[in-house]
Amino acid sequence: MKSTIFIGVMMFPGLMISQDGPKNPCNRLEKGYQWMKDSLELTVEQQAKITALKSKACSSLNVAKSNAGNNKETFKLAAKQIVKDYRMSARKELQPNQLEKLKKARKNSMRKKGEPTPEKRASNMTERMKSSLGLDSSQVSKVYASNLQFVNCQAAVKARKDSGADSTELRREMMNCGKEQRTRLKAILTPQQWTKYEALQKEKKEKLQERKKPK
Repeated sequence: MKSTIFIGVMMFPGLMISQDGPKNPCNRLEKGYQWMKDSLELTVEQQAKITALKSKACSSLNVAKSNAGNNKETFKLAAKQIVKDYRMSARKELQPNQLEKLKKARKNSMRKKGEPTPEKRASNMTERMKSSLGLDSSQVSKVYASNLQFVNCQAAVKARKDSGADSTELRREMMNCGKEQRTRLKAILTPQQWTKYEALQKEKKEKLQERKKPK
């Protein structure tokens, strides 16, 4: 149970707000820290440094809660970034063996939650594209192969977060995954399908940006 709590905080910061609510914004940070302390066998020096980071994040969460007032969406957006920053800073204090243990715990937690395999994700993406773009049978197999390559590329970049890799570098690598995917798809789709694909991607991006706006 403790490992699940920690992974929820460290990997999916949105869970902290949706499950605990804004009344106790620091609760999951503390539970996550206790998991780190016990399961990763933190040294005294690591405990002191991560406790300081946790306290700073907690103070920031309380300020964000106060500033947001009754606007829960505004608080959730601010809290997500605060917890993300804490997560990355805390990882930098861990040793390679501790990071590896954290990585394994995350994978185990995801498996228990039934996270789809890369093949399943690629298959779902392909089915949606088949429906929206009218892919023929030869295109379906090619698009699936491209989607699987894209999913695996993204997964490889995300996995590097566990080693505390530079966030700017990770964003660049993630963008490269997308660029390579677009190049492959453009060669597979007809001009009409490509135009529709770009329009759907633009619409998806606009909807995502709209959801992120404070209400």
